[in-house]
Order: sequence, then structure tokens, then C-alpha cells
Amino acid sequence: MRLRDGRRLAYTITGPASGRPVLYCHGAIGTPVHATVDLERITRRLAIRYIAPSRPGIGGSSAHAGRTLLDFAVDVEQLLDRLALDHVDIAGVSAGGPYALAVAHAIPERVGRVALCSSLSPLCAPHRTPGMQRRIRLALAVVHGAPQPCAKLGNALLPLIARH
Repeated sequence: MRLRDGRRLAYTITGPASGRPVLYCHGAIGTPVHATVDLERITRRLAIRYIAPSRPGIGGSSAHAGRTLLDFAVDVEQLLDRLALDHVDIAGVSAGGPYALAVAHAIPERVGRVALCSSLSPLCAPHRTPGMQRRIRLALAVVHGAPQPCAKLGNALLPLIARH
């Protein structure tokens, strides 16, 4: 979809149209999954309408230079308007956790429950999260220190990973 500022927001929807709307905020290295047989089965069984937007610069969503966590909430509100949804629950996984909290903070009248799983803290940089395993902290520090080279390497590896 096109946002008011002209950027694109990519999203997928899985599950019955009459299902309870749940917004999924994906982690750092993944974009929302495309509908699979298992996801279709699960969302049908649980009567969930699973809405999975890609954050700016990820998947088919346009980049948004200088964005903040709260800017994502503005994008989500436009998505909810487009889908004619007054109310959603939110699930945030890993790096998606702070985004889920930002949406709940920015538009509380449109958010019911919020669930976080293995969430990063919105209070510190990911590579400084207390208690995180050293190997993960080091990898995140490299990404933080050299985002452009890491993005190029990741984009170059995606076709290889997809084949395997």
C-alpha cells in the first residue's frame, strides 16, 4: 500500500477475514512470512486474522531515513485505517518487540493485548542488551557499526540461502 508520505508499506494477511486481528511485528533478520499451509491451518483453527507488515527498508517496504520506533506506529495506523480495523492485538518477536510496544504506546485506543517473545529492549541498543549471549552481542555490534556493508553482504547471500 502507499502511505501518505508516498512510501510503500508491504504486508501480508493470513487467516479468515472474520478472525480476531493480530498484528505481527517481525524480528530483525526476517520479514513477515508468506502464507504457508501450516500458518493457514493455525490461523483458521484459532480464528485469527494474522496481519504482518514489513518495517521500513525491509521486504517490500520503502526505507525511511531517520525513522524512530514511533514512526512505525504512524505507518501501522494507516494500515489499520486501510483495512477498516478499529482494534488489533499485537505480537512482537525479538527486534519486533520494541515496535509492538511503540504501536501500543502511540495508538492505545486501537490496541488490545500486546505479547512479546524474546524481545529486545527499547531502552538500549540491541548489542548492549544485558544478559545476551556474547556471540550474538558481537554479531549485532558488527551490524550496528557497519550497516551498509552488512546489508550488501546479507542481500548477496539471500539467493544462496533461498536455494538451500
